Amino acid sequence: ELKQLEEKEFQPILKSLDGVIKAYGKKKGYRLILEKNNGAVLYADKAIDDTDMMVKELNAAMK
Repeated sequence: ELKQLEEKEFQPILKSLDGVIKAYGKKKGYRLILEKNNGAVLYADKAIDDTDMMVKELNAAMK
């Protein structure tokens, strides 16, 4: 019941905040915005996303 309430009430708010944070980051020219308490990534410029390269490196290291 609580999960349903969260999905109904909080998800639209979170989506709205996500859009505001991304727009703000782009406007200010930020490359990364972190959440203050737990360090979660709230916004990251795609230019600094090295996920694919890291996956390749990890795969190579596992061979």
